[in-house]
Amino acid sequence: ESSAYAARPLCHAEILRRLNRLLDRQVDEAKVAVYDSNFGLLISQEPLICRSPDLAVYWTDQIQVLDGLFCSAPSLIAEVLSPSETHSREDEKLRDYANLGVMEVWMISPDTQTVAVYQLRNGQLESIALITNGDLKPVRFPGVSIPVAALWPAPR
Repeated sequence: ESSAYAARPLCHAEILRRLNRLLDRQVDEAKVAVYDSNFGLLISQEPLICRSPDLAVYWTDQIQVLDGLFCSAPSLIAEVLSPSETHSREDEKLRDYANLGVMEVWMISPDTQTVAVYQLRNGQLESIALITNGDLKPVRFPGVSIPVAALWPAPR
């Protein structure tokens, strides 16, 4: 049991590393920025709510920073779900991202090797697909295509 638990953080980090590299290779870095969770995203000033998404993708001309926090909505956010993630926490993140105006969110589940895709419609992030194979194609980044199978580390 302890070895399976120890492998989970590596899996999380590995999925993010793979996704970041796949995105970076397909976008013009002068126009698009891909950030990992080492940044703060301001959701609300009153009350103060910040998040650190696992990965966020911005058009560089739309980035706004205030007091060291990103305060503009990324065009795409990806979250890699941990085993302890609850549906209520997922819903809370989706509500926050919708309130900020994030156009698309990918909830990546290492346990089921699926990606739930949400898109902003009428002010809410609605589930539009649960992808198990094929390609992820972010709506705001034409020409970008991420093979879902490329996200998962090979079994050891």
